[in-house]
This record gives sequence, structure tokens and C-alpha cells, in this order.
Amino acid sequence: MRPPGHHQPDRGLRLLGRSDPLGNRFGRQSPVDAGVRELREETGFVGQGARVIGKVHPNPAIQSNTCHIVLVEEVVRSAETDWDANEELSVLVEPIDEVYRRVKEGEITHALALNALFCYERLIKQ
Repeated sequence: MRPPGHHQPDRGLRLLGRSDPLGNRFGRQSPVDAGVRELREETGFVGQGARVIGKVHPNPAIQSNTCHIVLVEEVVRSAETDWDANEELSVLVEPIDEVYRRVKEGEITHALALNALFCYERLIKQ
């Protein structure tokens, strides 16, 4: 199974797109703590063994931010969601083969979601 993702309207393209839980770190919060918090807030899922499995620079030509890709294992839905006022989400859990099919068919095009999938694939092939 793939960790839960969600559908969220894309503010730039105005499309409904597939994305993994995304968010910002607060203060000195670690990437792992931020990833665990965002997963819980956006999907209601909590789990164990959270760790960074990759990091990318979304657009280094014009941005200085880093996106840390956090894997949380053994997830279960056991918390209430806590969406921001502008978030419109629906949680989707599907087998990993279906996720790969969606990528091949061009249904998943969010660059950060594709980076997360690449990092996950690299991890399981080790």
C-alpha cells in the first residue's frame, strides 16, 4: 500500500490534482515532525518509523526552499483532520500498482508527488 495521499485543487492551474500531504515547518520543527504533523492534519493518519527518505529543491532557479520527503510506516487512520481554511481535500488510499498506473497515464503530474514516489521506489529497491 502507498501512504495516504489526497486530492487538492491546484491553485495555479485550477485542476484537481493528486498530491501527498504538504506543508511548512514551524519554528525549529524538524522535517520529520512537520511531515508527521501534516500527515495527521491533512489525512487523519498516524503511524510509526517516520524518517526523511529524500529532499529536493522544487525550483532552485527562483526559490531557495527545500522539500523534505518523509516516509511514515504502519499508518492507520485514527485522528481527526485539521485542515486550513483554504484546503479542500479528499483522502485517497490505493495500492502502489494503481499509483504507478496513474503516473504512466499522466493522471499524477504534481512534481513533488512524483519526487516522493521516486524516493520511495529508490528506498524499496535497496
